Amino acid sequence: MALLLVCLVILLLRFAYRLWRRPQPGRTVRRTAIVAAGLLLIGVPYVAVKYQEREMLMSRVPAPLEVASLEYRLEEAWGVGFMPGDNETGFVVYRLTDSSADWAREQGSRLGDMLAAGVTKWHPTPVRHAGDKDWHPYDHDPQMMSAKRAE
Repeated sequence: MALLLVCLVILLLRFAYRLWRRPQPGRTVRRTAIVAAGLLLIGVPYVAVKYQEREMLMSRVPAPLEVASLEYRLEEAWGVGFMPGDNETGFVVYRLTDSSADWAREQGSRLGDMLAAGVTKWHPTPVRHAGDKDWHPYDHDPQMMSAKRAE
């Protein structure tokens, strides 16, 4: 399938090159159409992928909370992204809207119960333990745990 797609792209580029090199009448219109088609072929898939990526990021935020912006994102995926066994890891920081942040503060320790999936999915921070395992291997390293944390 990938080879067929590559062949199709090569044929389209060859066709566009022949149109580009034709003699004068309508040359400007033809070249403008070729450039526009090229931009569409590149731009539309790019915008679609970015839109899908944003929707995926926003779908992680539970229903009562509203996101104002994305503050920080560091994610990596090894593999194709949809196959079993693909490894994905990441860290995303969302800035909540003022009203949503106020609502979350009002909930206090009940916030985990108020969110979708409840306390089975959402844990208070800092997270100390996840089941029988520590959250991070540094949890028992006195040198790492005594380090001064940034304000």
